[in-house]
Amino acid sequence: MNNSEYGEESDFSELLLTISNKPQDYDLLITEIKKLIEETTDEYDKGSLQEFLINVYGKSGRAQEYLKEIENKLEWSDDYLRLSEYWMEKDNIKKAIEIAQTGIDKRKNSWGNEELFRFLEELYKKEGVEEKLLEICILHFSEESS
Repeated sequence: MNNSEYGEESDFSELLLTISNKPQDYDLLITEIKKLIEETTDEYDKGSLQEFLINVYGKSGRAQEYLKEIENKLEWSDDYLRLSEYWMEKDNIKKAIEIAQTGIDKRKNSWGNEELFRFLEELYKKEGVEEKLLEICILHFSEESS
């Protein structure tokens, strides 16, 4: 999986997540992934391994570690969306809005943010915060006019 040249690492990680179902399975995966992260110099491989680690923490129910890893990896809009969705699932809408808005404010580029914009728009609509909703809709439209 670590030396895959054809993008198969996601298939392997899905397989490992599917067959893992005991605490010792997850412990083994976590130990091995952390070791590979330390040994890996390629940033793409390191990022893939970090994603895999986050998924293992999520599937194994280790919420504290899951949250810590997500917070340490906030870079792209998908990262902010995942963290916002986490807080939404915990019924902390205020925190979800705060994180999604931060993701919009810190976005690295003007493309690839569609889901984060829509998520934040829905939260503002749900909370009845019309001024912020209008603000974010105008910003969204200015970047994604379609």
